[in-house]
Amino acid sequence: MNTCEFYYIRRQDNLPIQAKGIEKSWPELQQEFGHTGPGYPGATYYKTISSEGPELFAVVNKRWVLYHERDKWYRYITACDLKFETIQYDRLTSNQSIDEQDDKSWVIVSEKDCDTELADM
Repeated sequence: MNTCEFYYIRRQDNLPIQAKGIEKSWPELQQEFGHTGPGYPGATYYKTISSEGPELFAVVNKRWVLYHERDKWYRYITACDLKFETIQYDRLTSNQSIDEQDDKSWVIVSEKDCDTELADM
């Protein structure tokens, strides 16, 4: 099972949020969450399994993170520190989040620093 994790700054309160998701197809996510509209070209889609974050998100070229709202895709401007991993299905139950503290197998795709991005805001 493929996972993706990233950080972003929440609009409502400007707090940093960590979101983590498991890869799913766009048709599966549309059915589960009632979203309509086309997928984003070249994107990989994720269902959020972390306690915070959007219900679903998409990643393009392992660089851009998108959220889906009102049948359209929008880019997270503050998204940073994307990390990808492949885990075995038996390590994750349907009601259990992954404990990142115990998992040292992350690969950093972007070294963009969230603190630097916040300072630029």
